[in-house]
Amino acid sequence: MRPQDRQATAELMAAGEEYLMLLGRLWRGDIQDVPEAKRERLIDALVEVANRLDEFR
Repeated sequence: MRPQDRQATAELMAAGEEYLMLLGRLWRGDIQDVPEAKRERLIDALVEVANRLDEFR
């Protein structure tokens, strides 16, 4: 594995747990009490993932 791949994997794993929890709450419609900054980070992350997936089409 290339060093940059390891770095990206480590960053995803570190952020993954929080994002999965927030994504689950968003899915259930239970995100109203999540601070705006966290909601914005989740939305930004989802957009980034969608953009990267779109590159593989």
